[in-house]
Amino acid sequence: VPAPVPFQCGVYSPDNSTRKLPVPASETNGTEHVRYQYKPQGADDAEYSGQEPTDAGGYTVQAIFPETENYGDVRATADFTIAKAEAEINGLKSHAKTYGDEPFGLNMTKTGDGSLSYKVISGEEAIEVGSNGLITIKKAGTAKVEVSMGATANYQAAKSVEVTIGISKAQGEGSVTIESWVYSPDNSTRKLPVPASETNGTEHVRYQYKLQGADDAEYSVQEPTDAGDYTVQATFPETENYLGLAVTKDFVIFKKKYPDNMPTGSSAKLDAPKTASQVKEIPLPEGWMWKDGEAQLSAGGVLTAEAVYKDTKNYELWQAQLQIRQEAEIVASATDNTYTIGKDHQAVITCTGALAEFKGVSVDGVKAEASGYTLKEGSTILTFSKDYLDALPVGTHKVVLSYTAGDVETSLTVKKKEGGNENPPVAPPTDDPTENPPTNNPPASVPSGNNVQNTAISASGAARVKTGDDSSLWTYASLLFSAMGMMAMMVWKKKNKS
Repeated sequence: VPAPVPFQCGVYSPDNSTRKLPVPASETNGTEHVRYQYKPQGADDAEYSGQEPTDAGGYTVQAIFPETENYGDVRATADFTIAKAEAEINGLKSHAKTYGDEPFGLNMTKTGDGSLSYKVISGEEAIEVGSNGLITIKKAGTAKVEVSMGATANYQAAKSVEVTIGISKAQGEGSVTIESWVYSPDNSTRKLPVPASETNGTEHVRYQYKLQGADDAEYSVQEPTDAGDYTVQATFPETENYLGLAVTKDFVIFKKKYPDNMPTGSSAKLDAPKTASQVKEIPLPEGWMWKDGEAQLSAGGVLTAEAVYKDTKNYELWQAQLQIRQEAEIVASATDNTYTIGKDHQAVITCTGALAEFKGVSVDGVKAEASGYTLKEGSTILTFSKDYLDALPVGTHKVVLSYTAGDVETSLTVKKKEGGNENPPVAPPTDDPTENPPTNNPPASVPSGNNVQNTAISASGAARVKTGDDSSLWTYASLLFSAMGMMAMMVWKKKNKS
């Protein structure tokens, strides 16, 4: 009877395709009609079964050789093993994801009947892995997952596989808004950019500015203050999970209507110093200058000159029309303040006012007619005529020269000649009535425009001006006595002739 010989009966396969068959040998009984039975190694012989084993394990096969003509039946056994099959895990060894992506599976495949196990071996702060291998992203970064499968009845344990998961930062989202504003010299009206971002937040946002339409290379951190059209760029820094981003917004700094110190109303009317000869000698508010500073001033006149603001780009109105008035003044050294009747022949008033600006002259509030004076350049030389002056009553008179820029006042005192009377004495009557004829001429007149109300004729025929004052009673009495004397003389001569 042959001794049992152990042998390996292949490797487990689910379809038993790798099984090995027993090989009998017998020189006495031959190998026909051999019957086989199987049991687990070490099991009682009662466990023998005709069922061929398929699972991995150690077994004993018993071969039963039937009896022959000369030999009785015989049994022979042999131990054999069905080895466990090798298990294998397959799938992608790396995954590239972005923060914010939906959960995903590793989609690993296997050979064998074991269960896959998943374990995060690095980057636990970045991902979570479920028992089924579903990966949930927690933050940007890199993580590693170990995939393993233990041994089973028919398979060896699989070699573990490391899967690397790279999670990139997501693109951030954000916006910036800014209101337009009107220019102010101190930048007090400026508006600030308002950032918004649910991904990156609003801390440490950096702003840059450029003119609208300019190249991006022109961006500057310098905040604009002048009027114009601009673009602001807000740069959000990257965060743990989001990339940085830059967003833009257009805005306008509108021009201010006009400078705060723009001369208007009463401030647009200036009084030039009497010593000034050109516009540039007149001071202007800060930031203003004369368009034509060489323009000549005219004493006694009003000049309209244009002032411009130096900052023209920030204001809609930066030009102002100003009226410059330069008052004239009396030249005391060339002006007569006293006129003596019977001695002087004229009275001269000299004024710095330009003759072209002269409007007229009044004495005691009454405008004098042009026939009562003459005018000459230099700057204004006004000469009252003797006739006009002789018609003024004795006393001090207010003389006002009127110019475009205003009035200039002086005084003129009319005096009688020393030793003389305010009214010339009445001549005594003579025997010849023709030497003292009565007069029927109307009262002499003086240039209109003064306050002369009446004129009276003296005995000599000279006209005297009546101003607003009451005439002396002696004047009227002397006139009356003169007339009565003349009439008496004429009566006396008539009687003598008859």
